Amino acid sequence: MKTPFRVAFSLLACLALASPSRAGKLYVAMSDNSIVTYDVSGSNAATIEASRQVWLPATAGLSDPRGITFDGQGNLFVSNGADNTIKKVTPAGVVSTAYSTNISNPAGLAFGPTGSLYVANAGNGGSITQFSPGGGISSIYTGFESGGGVAVDSAGNVYSGGSNWNNNWRVYKNGQEWVATEWNRGMSMGPADNLFVATLGNDVYKITPAGSRSTFATQWPGRTAVFADSLGRVYHNIGAWNQYSESIVRYRPDGSIDVQWYMPAGAQTRSFTSFASTPVPEIDPAGMGSVVALFGGALGLLERRRSKNT
Repeated sequence: MKTPFRVAFSLLACLALASPSRAGKLYVAMSDNSIVTYDVSGSNAATIEASRQVWLPATAGLSDPRGITFDGQGNLFVSNGADNTIKKVTPAGVVSTAYSTNISNPAGLAFGPTGSLYVANAGNGGSITQFSPGGGISSIYTGFESGGGVAVDSAGNVYSGGSNWNNNWRVYKNGQEWVATEWNRGMSMGPADNLFVATLGNDVYKITPAGSRSTFATQWPGRTAVFADSLGRVYHNIGAWNQYSESIVRYRPDGSIDVQWYMPAGAQTRSFTSFASTPVPEIDPAGMGSVVALFGGALGLLERRRSKNT
């Protein structure tokens, strides 16, 4: 019997133990309009720094890329702030406009379990635009100031960030005020539907499905991209200070630092969800491949099961 491709958050741990290199590459949207990659399969900072490659040059057609995420076919979707569009980049690096309707000041991006793409429109009067696989387009959860983050859990619940008109910052669940935070920005859904939220106050919050909030990590000067992979590790970008360049930190599931590596002098990630990751082309003997995704300041990890006869 043929087993279709599907999102599977339970496989990566086995794959990583068998072959750590299958953890894939981290894709990072940069302020110069390029997208670079890092090999994040190991935990040696110097090795990760040396693995940096330009995957999509600054001249490829992106302008002010703010959020990035991959679909199940390995196409990269980018919120393009300069012209209020969503760009699609194929695995071969071909750039086209995927969506241009009901988009204003786009930031975070997230795919839901049914294949819908959700776009966070940041700023005053922000909203979430939903693009359905069948071609439907709708604006949902309007009426608040958006922080630019969006995430979707395994049941299809949509999480967004922003403030009400009294400037009280919240995480919204399906358009309803849910958990109080400070100035939230990037968001990423982690294992067991735990939500990770980056704030302007240098904190990364962890919010359980029951709505319990705790401080997962604090790093100064923290920026606003965050990504949780299926192993429970969390990536966060750290701003430049003194003689140090901007860096990326990967935290262990307990919040301790696993590795921190620095980018070249002057290099800057985008603010919202500049990290993402894509399917790895090699297939292991069992017939399964892994997909890692990091969002433009926020990171995301997916996995795919390869069709096979049983």
